[in-house]
Order: sequence, then C-alpha cells, then structure tokens
Amino acid sequence: MVPESKRRFFLIAAVVLVLLFAVGLVRDLLLGREDVAVTRETPAVIVEGLDVIRQEKGDDWHLRAERAQKSDDLSEAEDIDLFIRSKTGVLWDMTAPRGTIFEDSGGVRLFQVTGHITHPSGELDWNAPVADWDEGGSVWRLPEGLEASDDRLVLVGSRGRITMSGSVAVEEGAVVTWQGTTR
Repeated sequence: MVPESKRRFFLIAAVVLVLLFAVGLVRDLLLGREDVAVTRETPAVIVEGLDVIRQEKGDDWHLRAERAQKSDDLSEAEDIDLFIRSKTGVLWDMTAPRGTIFEDSGGVRLFQVTGHITHPSGELDWNAPVADWDEGGSVWRLPEGLEASDDRLVLVGSRGRITMSGSVAVEEGAVVTWQGTTR
C-alpha cells in the first residue's frame, strides 16, 4: 500500500496538471483568428541594372532602368531609358528619372519624361510631367500636360496623348507658337 502522504501528493499533482491543461485549452479556444493570423507580405526585391525586352502588338520595347524595386505586381524603377520601334517604323526614345511598371496590366507610368519621336514625316521632341501607357489604346496618355516641338513649332497643352504613329492630340486647350520661317 501506498502511504497516505504519497497518495495525497499524486492527487494534488494530477489536479494541478488537469487545471494547467484546462487553462491552456480555454486560452487557445478564446484566441481569435485575427490574433493568430500572420501577415505574409512579400518582401521587396531590388534589381540593379534592369533590362527588359518585350513585344507588344507588333511593337518592340526595350526598357532599361538603373535600379528597380519589385513588390507584388509592380516595380518602381529609377533612371529609365525606353526605346520603342513601332510596327510602322516609328522610333521612340524616352527617358525618365523614375517610373512604375505594372506587370499584371502591362502598364507603364513615367514621371518627368522626355521623349524624341522619329517618324517618316519628321521628328518630334516632347516632355511631360506624367506619361501613362494605355495598352488597350496603344497610346501614351499625358494627364498633366505636355510640350511638343519640332523645327517649326512649339505646342503646349493642358492634357493630351500621343499615338504610336506619333500623332499628338491635345485636350482642354493648347498654345501653338510658330518658330522659324513659313513656307
């Protein structure tokens, strides 16, 4: 037989273990899912010397960026050079200190962009605070205005767009200044 003191000790130890188990079980059951949920955010990936070549609707794109930080479905890029050869032979040469590349939609947004277009009818220099690539319309949208010039004129507009063929359309007012001589 077990002495009474040992039996009492085992009984107290068993009660304490059952109480500890019950307290732990109740605590776990009372925890909400939001307390346990761990947010899994994809860490940003930084790429030095990004070089992207893609073909879009027959146009050849070559984008270079000094540095790009990728997170989720977009990349924030710095010191961007973009060269496009359209299927009609129009050449685009663009630079921007920064921009965003949207991978899911294929969109591109450039800030403080400067561009040069070479097409059969001549050349055009342009700049804009913001240039958004509209893949569906194959057009660069310039929501914050633009300035475009060639050897004969300077065009300043409040909003506008430039098609891949090099055609410029201005909305909400524009000023055209002729320079040089008239024919």
